[in-house]
Amino acid sequence: MLENDNENLQNAEGQEDLNKSNESNQSVDTENIEEVKQETESTNLESETTEEKAISEKTTFVTLDDVDYSKLTVQELIEVLKDLVYNKPVHIIKSHVEDIQKHFETKIKEQQAANLKAFLADGGAEEDFNTRSDAKDEFYATLKLYKSNRAKHYKEQEKNQQENLEKRLAIIEELKELINSPASHNYNSFKKINEAWKSAGAIPKQYFGEVFKTYYFHTERFFDLLHHDKVSQEHFFKENLVLKEKLIKQVEDLAQEENIQNAFSKLQQIHHVWKKETGPVSRDIREEVWQRFSNATKVIHEKKREWLEQMKGEYAANAAAKRAIIEEIKTLTAQIAETENTNWQKNMNALNALREKFFAIGHAGKENSKSVWNEFKEATRAFNKQKNEFYKGLKSELTENLKKKRELIAIAEANKDNEDFEVATALFKKIQQDWKKVGHVPKKYSDKVWKEFKAACNAYFDKLHSKNSAEDEARNEVYIAKKAYLAELKENTKLSGEHKKDIATIMSFIAKWKEFGLVPRNKNHIDAKFNKFIDKLFDQLNMNKNESAILRFKTKIETLIAQEDTRGINSEMQFVRRKVDDITKEIAQLENNKAFFSNASKDNPIIKEVDKNIAKHQEILTTWKEKLAYLRSVDFNN
Repeated sequence: MLENDNENLQNAEGQEDLNKSNESNQSVDTENIEEVKQETESTNLESETTEEKAISEKTTFVTLDDVDYSKLTVQELIEVLKDLVYNKPVHIIKSHVEDIQKHFETKIKEQQAANLKAFLADGGAEEDFNTRSDAKDEFYATLKLYKSNRAKHYKEQEKNQQENLEKRLAIIEELKELINSPASHNYNSFKKINEAWKSAGAIPKQYFGEVFKTYYFHTERFFDLLHHDKVSQEHFFKENLVLKEKLIKQVEDLAQEENIQNAFSKLQQIHHVWKKETGPVSRDIREEVWQRFSNATKVIHEKKREWLEQMKGEYAANAAAKRAIIEEIKTLTAQIAETENTNWQKNMNALNALREKFFAIGHAGKENSKSVWNEFKEATRAFNKQKNEFYKGLKSELTENLKKKRELIAIAEANKDNEDFEVATALFKKIQQDWKKVGHVPKKYSDKVWKEFKAACNAYFDKLHSKNSAEDEARNEVYIAKKAYLAELKENTKLSGEHKKDIATIMSFIAKWKEFGLVPRNKNHIDAKFNKFIDKLFDQLNMNKNESAILRFKTKIETLIAQEDTRGINSEMQFVRRKVDDITKEIAQLENNKAFFSNASKDNPIIKEVDKNIAKHQEILTTWKEKLAYLRSVDFNN
């Protein structure tokens, strides 16, 4: 269909070249061809890189908010991706989806690294680690839907463009029929055709220039035939001028936008409207209108060029800052290797802090981004290699600890029914202390082995407590009996005054008291009351001081033996030994002091006083030596 117009188009293009070299000879026949030329030039100003920037069916602009995806969590990135895929036109979200995917993959790797660390710390093997996650499945399912929708969109777009091509070709044929019809002066018919042309939609790029040139060629033919109707032509020009003025104003306003990327994106859409939805204006202002539009466009292009230059500097600074952090990571790794620092929690916190600084810096630009990222990965990989080697050694240690704890569990299990409570209690106390010293085991076994050990220990101590409860009940009965016996003694005891007889009576009281047995530990005060009562009886006897002290001491020790108070007896032993040593030293000091008076008479008052003190200390020493001898003779664990 277009081939039939080739000769006319070639003639028009030849005329356009002639007009270009001799503007003063322009004719009405070439006015709209010049407009087509300007439309073609506007295509070059757009610098479109993708079809999705060039195609828009409306003059309203669909824009997306600027988001710093590096600061979002994994789940937040998933939610933002879902919002874009489900709620935004698929052809305008490509750059955002790519940015989200880049940050998601970075963060999910960090998350997996943290999970792997915990897995290894729990005793797992690295080859058993499962890299799958619900977050990854959800993200890539949404990404797959986006790609499917995008493919479907472009397939549908391709279909629509082909249909639109057929529509536009049909409109050209309709325009040609209007030109060839007797009512070729009917401007209203042309206006309907032109409105249909504006709303026909985008067509494949390869046909764009040829089809639009053909339409404008036949539009010129129509106006050539309609030259007698200047009012209609002027009305058409005025309508186009109003729309072009509106678009110029929009471009001029864009120069005030701070977000140059957003402004440039809108500029592409305005250029598309200028090409597709506006027709020619009056020849006398056509060049002026075009220059205004072109100059306003150049302002945006210049701002973008300046912005790109500025961003190059920022990207270079960001790349340098990121490389400085990479060097810090390398230094950290080298220090760990040199000092054999095993405080890996501290090391990993330091690495995470550096990673956060790295990601907070911002983009390093296309020129540096890949190399900087590879350097960063290599530095962190070297760090993680050392960490993994450490945790492999730790795994071996944890396994050894598990073996030791299982051995303690075996001992506990073997002795939980042991009824030699004195031996078994000491054993269980020891293995409980040993358990605390062993250290950590793999986390997946930690609860299990602890429950097994605790169960065996509890089984033994439950039996011990049952035994002690029974003993406490029996001892409580002893306490009641002792209390009644002491009350009876206090009420009825009277000494005869005969020394030997009274000593025998007191000793019978002591013997009877021992026969009762032990009382609960919290009621040992009854024994102290009995000893106090016996001491009062001894005080009533006509006995020398030494004899009384020895009898009382023996009574006290026998009570401690009856109570099985080994600690109390050992304490008495230490005290008596210390007293013997102290008194011996005092006597030696007195003897030494006496030597200073070797020339003095025995009747010297000072000598007499020293001799008196020596005799007194020797008498006391005799008593304490008897106590020590008695302690050494009794049967107890000392």
